[in-house]
Amino acid sequence: MRRLGLISLFALTLAAPAVAADMGAPAPVQWGPAGTAWSGTDVLVDLGGGAQVVPRFEGSKRYDVVAWPFGQARLLVNPFTGERNSADWFDDRGFGITPAFRYVPDRKGGADLGLPGLGNVKTAVELGARVGYRFPNVEVFVEGRQGVGGHQGFLADLGVDILMRPTARTEITVGPRVSFATSDYMQTYFGVTPTQSAATGLAAYNIKGGLRSAGVAATGAYWLTDRWAIRSTASWTRLLGDIPDSPIMGLTNSEVNQFTASLGLSYRFGYTWPNGIR
Repeated sequence: MRRLGLISLFALTLAAPAVAADMGAPAPVQWGPAGTAWSGTDVLVDLGGGAQVVPRFEGSKRYDVVAWPFGQARLLVNPFTGERNSADWFDDRGFGITPAFRYVPDRKGGADLGLPGLGNVKTAVELGARVGYRFPNVEVFVEGRQGVGGHQGFLADLGVDILMRPTARTEITVGPRVSFATSDYMQTYFGVTPTQSAATGLAAYNIKGGLRSAGVAATGAYWLTDRWAIRSTASWTRLLGDIPDSPIMGLTNSEVNQFTASLGLSYRFGYTWPNGIR
């Protein structure tokens, strides 16, 4: 039943822009630098937030609802050539720089995994940046995040998105993801030290850095005005590499398939460099 509810929420996040469109939106905005308030703008910034469903802990089959902060910035001028985006496409074509953030909930060995001897892992926050380039129908990106708090590892994600714009106000992206992590991250959540082994009876497991996961992610955005947008995300990720062989993944509350879903609002504003971007 819990999984059915999660799948339903996953679908709802993707359907949110289409639902908003069916509720009677105003006349479509003429998108593009030649026809919007963003003509001549050098940088577009989107800030907002909402709620997100995430695994209770890394590798968990339980889920919690947490806050979802959202932020991104996109250059409308090529920083190498000084050329502006084509007037016949969306404002956000070109280089994009987005702050990257991930909240990793704490893990209580006794309450979450039923083995107090594993000890607790504190809440972690991963901070970094995502850099990508948008072509008319495809975006490629790389994202790096450094852990603070519960783990001190570094994660790198690679992805490709197909961009779909079924209406002048709606954008949907879907694409594959692959993630890598350092040994500090892997050992924190999936390793078993000799001390933990002696306390729990689990076999000791020393896990190195490398492939962490692969999956698919989707986003949806429906623009209520040229500044406000409803945003949603959904993803499925499968833990890979040496993670499935960890004794921790054999425990009752662990699961290699991980899902997330989020829904919220964002606000857009622009900035123009006083003397140009170059």
